[in-house]
Amino acid sequence: MRMAKSAIKFVIFDMGGVVFRWDERWAIDVFARKHKASKRKVEKYFFRWLNDSWAGRISEIEFLAKVIRASGISASAKDFQKVWKDVFARRTRMDKGVFSIIKALHKNGYKLAIISNTSGKYRAQTYARRLRRYMKVFVMSCDVKMIKPDRHIFSYTLRKLQAKPDECVFTDDNMKNVTGARKAGIRAIR
Repeated sequence: MRMAKSAIKFVIFDMGGVVFRWDERWAIDVFARKHKASKRKVEKYFFRWLNDSWAGRISEIEFLAKVIRASGISASAKDFQKVWKDVFARRTRMDKGVFSIIKALHKNGYKLAIISNTSGKYRAQTYARRLRRYMKVFVMSCDVKMIKPDRHIFSYTLRKLQAKPDECVFTDDNMKNVTGARKAGIRAIR
């Protein structure tokens, strides 16, 4: 006899790429052009150590300083961080269709959450400010020292929501993260 799945009560969203349109390469491009540096080199080191920053193993400033040193740029990590914040503020846009879905789900009694791989408090706070009234839980990787697709970040989120995996659905633009959620027993879509 087959067990019926529980009704969905919780919807968990990824932040960048689902709720907000954002790409780290935008900041890399601006920073590399500003310092007449190789974009490919900056990007190479940026993505080499990004997960360490997202997981909270190193601070955002330490991460950016490593990228700058390895790229051979004479600039400060604070300068890179400022470029990142400025580009983020100018270019990041909420997906209006997804935001409409969030409002409708909230209005219809679903409990909503965010799981985001992020290294910066600035971005996390910006997201939270825009979505605070709709979200029950915000899980920022740098705060919990876990990153998607590790199933532990999903288990942590379930505990914060007081939810069972089969009561949830998760959406992310990255298939690896969708697979991670599924390994934690959560229905997940890309």
